[in-house]
Amino acid sequence: MKKTKYYFAYGMNTNPEQMSLRCPTARALGLAKLHHHRFEFRTHATISASRGQVVEGVLWEITPSDEDALDRLEGYPVYYGKRTVMVEHQGQHFRAMVYVMDSTMLPAPPNDYYYQTVAEGYDKFGVSQHQLRVARHYSTKAYRKKFSYTDHDISKFG
Repeated sequence: MKKTKYYFAYGMNTNPEQMSLRCPTARALGLAKLHHHRFEFRTHATISASRGQVVEGVLWEITPSDEDALDRLEGYPVYYGKRTVMVEHQGQHFRAMVYVMDSTMLPAPPNDYYYQTVAEGYDKFGVSQHQLRVARHYSTKAYRKKFSYTDHDISKFG
């Protein structure tokens, strides 16, 4: 029997079709919650510590080969790092691996394809879409504020 571990997905890897392409031996356990964190977009999904907030996602059971495939996809250890967190699933607590971006990455909205892929995964597992909408709104607002140009400013660049 292969050694397995738990993986908490909150972004694109909540989508079972996406996961089956890269991790054919992964097994979805279903909706899970990570307490005291918030969901964010920095072009791609990430999480950060935030007392009193909850991130919903999907708990997966993965093999070492699944984890290797996820590491390649997530750009580990450069684009995403890994942490171990405690998640709640069906009233039980599980120690799970999670990918997290460096906190120096700036908020930025996701592209439509990425957002829709995540939303489809959320629908399949009953994950609330609310955290997606809030994160997209916040990241769009922060991005526009950071990179706001007027027509006059743009005309300077020819």
